[in-house]
Amino acid sequence: FWDANGKFMLDDPKTIQIVQGDGKKASLTIYSTDTLNDVKKKLNDTIAYGLGQAQYASKDANNFVSFVEEAIPNSPESVEGTFIIRSLVPGSDGELSFSGDEEIIRAFSLNTVKESKESEFRIAVYDAHTN
Repeated sequence: FWDANGKFMLDDPKTIQIVQGDGKKASLTIYSTDTLNDVKKKLNDTIAYGLGQAQYASKDANNFVSFVEEAIPNSPESVEGTFIIRSLVPGSDGELSFSGDEEIIRAFSLNTVKESKESEFRIAVYDAHTN
């Protein structure tokens, strides 16, 4: 993480807070010795365990964050060198907001790939006797 002037931004550890739309909060700290894989794991674990989303994962809780090494055209993972951050909580309750050192947040170049959508349920009710 280098700024526009060539200054290394992680000389001192930086803490990022993630706030989930339902109000849950969790933090992670990035150090100068962290690799991209370390940052990916910290982001993933913060969402999975800090925000409690692991309880919704059917198999494992290691897929909330991925780092795109090889682009997959026409997919959310279409830009190499980016993190894809996911939420399993539907709608606005699962939206994630990031706060902390402004330069570090900007360095992540966070963009929304897919807007949240509230869950919709449709039911049909019939009288069992008269249909």
